[in-house]
Amino acid sequence: MRMTIAGAVALGLVLSGCQTVQHQTASGRPEITVARPAADVKSAWAGYLVNRGYTITKDTDLQVVGEIVPNNAMAHMFFGSRYDGVPKARLTATYLSIGGGTRMVVDPAIVTNPGSAFERVTPLNNHPDTAGIQQTMNDLKEALDRGRKPGDAVADAIAKSDVRRAASQPTQAAQAAGSSQQQAQ
Repeated sequence: MRMTIAGAVALGLVLSGCQTVQHQTASGRPEITVARPAADVKSAWAGYLVNRGYTITKDTDLQVVGEIVPNNAMAHMFFGSRYDGVPKARLTATYLSIGGGTRMVVDPAIVTNPGSAFERVTPLNNHPDTAGIQQTMNDLKEALDRGRKPGDAVADAIAKSDVRRAASQPTQAAQAAGSSQQQAQ
């Protein structure tokens, strides 16, 4: 019996008990509402994406789309194809004007054969990484709600993200101490 890649992924997810994130938002996806015009929110989000290595592939009145090649061998293995072995991670932000504010909803996805007639989009709305996307959006919202300019809001969000990332990674000294203890045993 021959197993397809999709079947292998599904089997792997079932066997691993993969956790998902349930966003407590109206859309069930990462989202924020900011008391600022859409232009400010779009500028802040696009600035954040560009500073994190994304390429803006679409910018309209209602959407900004950013893409990046994931630094993840498993993504390449499972989402690459014979046509194009390099998938892309895509974040599509949709902006809705609400009164004097803006609602932004982000749809994360992995794209097989990006930009081709054979493009296949796999939504990742409840993937565990979306918790980080939501936190970044919350950081941008907080800075924008405090009256920060979009560029300054981006700098604030990046600084907070970097602090969280550093705190979640063990230090080199701790890693070295751990390996020394393992060698001693």
